[in-house]
Amino acid sequence: MARPRIHDIETMLDATERLAARDGVATVTMRAVATEAGASNGALYHSFESRAELLAHTWLRAMERYVTIAAEPVARTVATGAHVADGALAIVVLGERFPDSARFLAAVGVTELAELSAPLPVDVAAAVARAMRAWSRLVASVARALWGRADRYAIATVTLCLVGLPATIVLARTDDAAARTQLRVAVEAIVANGRR
Repeated sequence: MARPRIHDIETMLDATERLAARDGVATVTMRAVATEAGASNGALYHSFESRAELLAHTWLRAMERYVTIAAEPVARTVATGAHVADGALAIVVLGERFPDSARFLAAVGVTELAELSAPLPVDVAAAVARAMRAWSRLVASVARALWGRADRYAIATVTLCLVGLPATIVLARTDDAAARTQLRVAVEAIVANGRR
């Protein structure tokens, strides 16, 4: 019979996000997370086999939160071919509701997740792959709605609008109305240029 969990997994994921947001993802070690969560190393290892698995679970939760928030404005973009800036502001809403999740996603993108040194358990790797495919489909659907194509340039442009610019312009200044305006103007200009 397996031992019962003493510490809540959500608390451990929160601690991982806090550490990554505050000190950078390189500082996220199993020992640092356990300390931040007020748990023992053993309790953390009881829930997660490795740092890579812990980071993957944290990324999956943050991504799920982001996609939930972005779904409505992105669906509107796909339906009307407009309002991409509303989708870009979804990460701002994420930052307001879950500030550490937003900062974590800005710090740990798909590339960083793929570069984790330890292999992931099969089920976790499959969940990450599903989330990445879902994100790719979402981005491609926006590109097709805007420009009628989903080539590499279109995908990169939509990704810049939905992730890169919001992380750069707004994430550190979520309460700054000027930053939101700057983001909206920048996204609209990029989308107009992407029509070529």
